[in-house]
Amino acid sequence: MEVVTIRTITDILEGRLSHGPLLPSYQTAKEVYGGVREKCGFKRSGGSWLTEPTANTKFSHTVTPTYGWAGLPNIVAFRLAQELGISEYVQALRQVNTCGNNSAECTKLCINLSGKGIFPAIQRARLARTIMMVQYPEAAMSLMHGSIDAAVKKHGASGFAFRPDVFTDIVWELGYPALMERHPDVQFYGYTKHWNRPQKPLPNYHLTYSADERISLEAIKDKVALGHNVAVVVNTKRGQPKPDTWRGMEAIDGDDPVRGDSRYKDPDGVIILLTAKGKATKKEHVHSKFVWNYWEES
Repeated sequence: MEVVTIRTITDILEGRLSHGPLLPSYQTAKEVYGGVREKCGFKRSGGSWLTEPTANTKFSHTVTPTYGWAGLPNIVAFRLAQELGISEYVQALRQVNTCGNNSAECTKLCINLSGKGIFPAIQRARLARTIMMVQYPEAAMSLMHGSIDAAVKKHGASGFAFRPDVFTDIVWELGYPALMERHPDVQFYGYTKHWNRPQKPLPNYHLTYSADERISLEAIKDKVALGHNVAVVVNTKRGQPKPDTWRGMEAIDGDDPVRGDSRYKDPDGVIILLTAKGKATKKEHVHSKFVWNYWEES
């Protein structure tokens, strides 16, 4: 029986970039990206590398301008490449999991297909970015640095925030810490299901731990007791007020339109309550252990 080795983007970045190869110029990287986008059904020219502050609902509600990198989660990319008939061109995607520690319920209820994600063009755009990250990581990092530099020119280094994993879960401090190190005044942040990572892997990089059906209430309480923050998906209705405490721990509303997505501004040692979205709201998933009751249980 063949043993299938699952790789992550972290593995790929660490393997290709750990010895500090020179990155191609930003213009060369854009040309590579144009070729990939063409394979995915777009024109060679154009195409954003980052999600702009106004292009994401949660980002648009955030006072601090926020950018993100949106690739495809878990093993979705190769499946979509097969559907588009380009799998032979992107064999590097085979057996790649872009999250690395996603649970069964997280995979089933992923918000990748929520909001604008329902549109095929959005999925193809995310596929193009994922192909770049997996098959052309040097060019991908050149695009990342160049795009961040452009945001710095527009807002100032401390005038915006950057979420490098909108739907993925890359361990940047292992794969490519230079992303943060080369932009020390830019605030990076994200959510992670890799609970063995530090909450601040780098001085300008803040993480919020994401709970799923594998994580017990005791494990959540242990994390919070250490001063770490844990995001929990709960069964509140959209717009319904959330409680100030949850299971005896201080809680804040992770969907607060005023606070937006600025998780790096949250106080330490709190629960971030997030209303279930997308597939998690459907009747057939009402009993999923990925979604917790928002009320206190005796």
